Amino acid sequence: MGESGTLPGMSAGREDDVRTADPCRGAAAFELLGWRWTTFVVWALMNGPRRFTDLLSATEGLSDRMLTKRLRELEHAGIVTRHRYRELPPRVEYSLTEAGQDLRPVIEAMEVWAQRWGTNRGDTAPATRTEA
Repeated sequence: MGESGTLPGMSAGREDDVRTADPCRGAAAFELLGWRWTTFVVWALMNGPRRFTDLLSATEGLSDRMLTKRLRELEHAGIVTRHRYRELPPRVEYSLTEAGQDLRPVIEAMEVWAQRWGTNRGDTAPATRTEA
């Protein structure tokens, strides 16, 4: 974490940034993963580099404007890298950095949790699957 209590590359001026006074050292990571579409984009890049249109089609409901914004933020935070190939037509691919790859077990654990507990936020019992 940087001096301001944010992940490297995160804007210290953002209203909801995490400060060093926060008792949870992982709060900046929670914030980053809590941004809408972040985990979907990281998940889509887990198996290797992808082009913008591939990412867009892999995350249903995500607009091209939001994907552009999220990719820039993730690149700035050191999670995603952008590689522009000098060819015609121009080709750009996005991939995870080492820090981004280190998110794999975190996101996989979130998936396991979601499979167990589902979306029953108010219910304390694990989600059960019924066969049709």
